[in-house]
Amino acid sequence: MGPIRPVARGRAAFAPGQGHQLRTGTCTMGGSMNPAPRTKPHERAHLLAAAGLLHDTGKVGEPAGAPLHDTIIRLSHSICPHDACWRPQYIHVVYSAQLLHEAEEQDCRFGGLDRSELFKVVAYHHQNSETLDQCLLRKADWLASGHDRSEAPPEDRRAGVVTGLWPILRSLRWSDEPGPSAPEFLEIMATRTLSFDQDAVLPRPPQDRGAYGEACLKIWEELLSAIGGRYWDAGDCIQRLEAIVRRTLHAVPASRQYGQQADVSLSEHCRITAAFAACLALLHPPDGPTAQLREPNRIEGRYRLLNLGVGRIQEFILRSVPPLDEALGETAERGMARRLRARSFYVSLLTWLAARRVLAAAGLPVVNLLFDGGGRSMLLLPDEQATIARVQDALQYLDQWLAERLGGTLRLDIALSDPLADEDLNRERFSATFRQVDQQLGEARWRLPAGGLGDKTGWNERGWTGTEANLPADRGGFLKDMENLGRNLPKANFLTLDGSDHHRLGPVLEIFGYQVRLHSAQPPVPTDCFALRLREDQHPATPLWLASGHVPQATAEDMARITAGVGRRDRPPEETAQEHGEVLTFTDLALLAED
Repeated sequence: MGPIRPVARGRAAFAPGQGHQLRTGTCTMGGSMNPAPRTKPHERAHLLAAAGLLHDTGKVGEPAGAPLHDTIIRLSHSICPHDACWRPQYIHVVYSAQLLHEAEEQDCRFGGLDRSELFKVVAYHHQNSETLDQCLLRKADWLASGHDRSEAPPEDRRAGVVTGLWPILRSLRWSDEPGPSAPEFLEIMATRTLSFDQDAVLPRPPQDRGAYGEACLKIWEELLSAIGGRYWDAGDCIQRLEAIVRRTLHAVPASRQYGQQADVSLSEHCRITAAFAACLALLHPPDGPTAQLREPNRIEGRYRLLNLGVGRIQEFILRSVPPLDEALGETAERGMARRLRARSFYVSLLTWLAARRVLAAAGLPVVNLLFDGGGRSMLLLPDEQATIARVQDALQYLDQWLAERLGGTLRLDIALSDPLADEDLNRERFSATFRQVDQQLGEARWRLPAGGLGDKTGWNERGWTGTEANLPADRGGFLKDMENLGRNLPKANFLTLDGSDHHRLGPVLEIFGYQVRLHSAQPPVPTDCFALRLREDQHPATPLWLASGHVPQATAEDMARITAGVGRRDRPPEETAQEHGEVLTFTDLALLAED
């Protein structure tokens, strides 16, 4: 495997400390922005991504002993492979087929994807492949399985527990005893749909097969009720299927074999399978040289890992220019909570929307965004010439947008790997691959957007030379948007991209070509609509974009103490909560503090 370099611009890579030129034909920084790059979604990549998301859902129905339709029972002999004694193997695929049959009974259209082809690819992915797409899904399943089929050490007693997912917080306890508690190695996560309550998050004692089956039956029933929803197009279909998988399968182990580590969730296995399958769809077209191959081990994959990171986050979040803040009626102390809340949320949006812009430009589904959080995101891309060219255009657009809209107050770091083969992403070598990409992302902070240097209305060797006296991020319009965003964020329940103004709260933010709106309630046409909070009554197909937007709100007891507090009458209304349910200010929190 060759070295991994920061992303190339034009035809040549740039090294740390060197600048890069924007391609001919793109506008320079400080000029008018080109439209955000977007490509028609690759339908076959989306179909195989849908198959990847659904291919192992039967691993919930099988232990539940869920009933099967007569049609599926008749097909089971052809769906399941058999061993030498003619005993059926991989019985879970029968239940995956049952889920798709239920969707058809509900007249689910899967956003225009070929429903018949989707059924065949999912139901027969463990049989000898009859079509190229079935072969590609088997290949993707193998690639993803290499990371969740790790053998457990013989002395590890958990290797015999196959009825629950191993917890991350296995030694956490609510206890009055001093000192850390001893970890209970046999404990598991609760087998249930996604929730943030104590029972769902904290580890619990292991369960027997009967209890596991009952828990899986509840999840299976939710899957059946959720799968038949309306999907507006192929992209919306993948987005909603991914939401269903995340919501229902997050605490179900991908591996159920004795002697293996049950430390990867079924939702993650399905998502990674879907990402690999989408890449393989672009690499192996139905009319290409590999169209006649039916053996997964003869199908070769070529991939790129793209890492995006935002730098100078702390400086941006804490940035305060007193004369400008005072013009909004704020000071470094006054309005600080709103400012920190808004800017932290804004930074979270940047990496997420930057990744979505790259995928939209490449025509890839959202499952190819492997990770997003903490100001960083990672994408899995096919090493296909036309796709990478579109990705390069999108990265140039992101660079230009950040320079024009924020003027260098935030930095975008980009690292695009050299082509990677299947073996570079397997269990044995992936850690080394990831470390190289991570190292190059760190080095990418030294790159300079040289295409904008010297422009009369942008950056030059002496700094920013715009026609206004301050940086774009310090101008009144942006500061007012941040103030309104911080004020309305605690009341927001949904976020839309390019949506309507129904139930809108606060400003419309334009970020990387997306019109971002916050809403108090779900808009009537929920395309590209994301819930900001997890609620029990939400439909499982509602995509989630959870952010750390929790703020303390005043209770009746809080208001009684605040009203009786010393000096309350001397404080302006914006510095204290006025009624039950309002956000507590820093001043209120200081007054209510008991330590």
